[in-house]
Amino acid sequence: KDSVVLLGDVITVDQEYETAIEIALGGAISDVITKNENIARDLIDYLKEKKLGRATFLPLTIIKGRKISPPDNITSIPGFIGIASDLLSYDEKFNNAIQYVLGKTVICKDMNSALEVGKKSNHTFRIITLQGEVVNVGGALTGGSTFHKNTSIISRKRELEDISSELQITTERIYSLTKELTRA
Repeated sequence: KDSVVLLGDVITVDQEYETAIEIALGGAISDVITKNENIARDLIDYLKEKKLGRATFLPLTIIKGRKISPPDNITSIPGFIGIASDLLSYDEKFNNAIQYVLGKTVICKDMNSALEVGKKSNHTFRIITLQGEVVNVGGALTGGSTFHKNTSIISRKRELEDISSELQITTERIYSLTKELTRA
């Protein structure tokens, strides 16, 4: 079980960055991180044999993560927030997989700052705004309305954690009140 995990299950994202990271990840949120390339190969063979579709595998033994280092004239632009891979939490053992997927993506506050970053960088990396708009490599823009924003995998994961925490607090409160009632 330790040797296979979904990328979306190994990251934690602050609520303010959820939309941007969800858009940055796209389908990669379901990429399968494997301990090594042999496990990935065996899983690909299994998918083929059973005709179960396709998946992308990120074997930790061979995946090469690359992270951009924007110069000061870009990082100093008002609205520049950071590199997507730096804006989430994850176990260090997954670093190469996370850098591979998010290490070349910049997060900016809004479209104006994203356009400025794109212009100053000569559109050499992908930029995502907090609202989920995209300035692609080469300059193409993607945006508009995002449907079902509250049902994203990342936000559902956070909501589950919040509900679990609330349930724990409520359970402790009920236990405490029950204890008080039995003493009375």
